Amino acid sequence: MLVETFNLIYNVSKEVESLNEKSLDALAIGKRVKEIRKDKNMTQDMLAKDLEVNRSTIANIESGRNKEIKQKKPLFMLMANKYGYSYPWILYGIGEKKIDSTTDIIKELKIELGLNDKAIAVLENFLSLPPEKQDALYDFISSFSSNLSQEKKEAS
Repeated sequence: MLVETFNLIYNVSKEVESLNEKSLDALAIGKRVKEIRKDKNMTQDMLAKDLEVNRSTIANIESGRNKEIKQKKPLFMLMANKYGYSYPWILYGIGEKKIDSTTDIIKELKIELGLNDKAIAVLENFLSLPPEKQDALYDFISSFSSNLSQEKKEAS
C-alpha cells in the first residue's frame, strides 16, 4: 500500500512537471491578468490588496516585466480559484476563460492531463493544505522522485 501511494505521488509529480515545462509567456500572462482585473472592475491597488501582494507585483506581471513568472504560479492559482477563472487559461491561454469553482478547475486539469481518480484525490488533498504544508509536501515528492530516478538508473 505504501509503495502504491508513493508511486501515485510520483506519477502526479511527473504530470505536474510536464505542465511546468511548457513555456510561459510573461507578456501574454500579464495581458490575461489585466483582463481579469478589468473584468472585476478593480484597480491594480485593489487587486494587489485582495491577493495580499504589493501593487508593484501586479504591475510587473501585467507589463510582462516579471522575469520569474514561474514563481508566480501559486498567485495565478489563487486568482483562478478566487475569481472563477481557468488556471490553464491564465497560464497558457488554453481552454475556457471562466469556470465556476475549484471542482471545475480540477475537472479541467483531469481532462487536459488525463489524470485518473486517484491522482485527482491527491490533487484535491494537496490543494486543501495550507501553503507551507504544500511546500513541504512538494519538497518531499521532489526528493522522493529524484531517489526513484536514481534507483532506476542504478538498476539499469
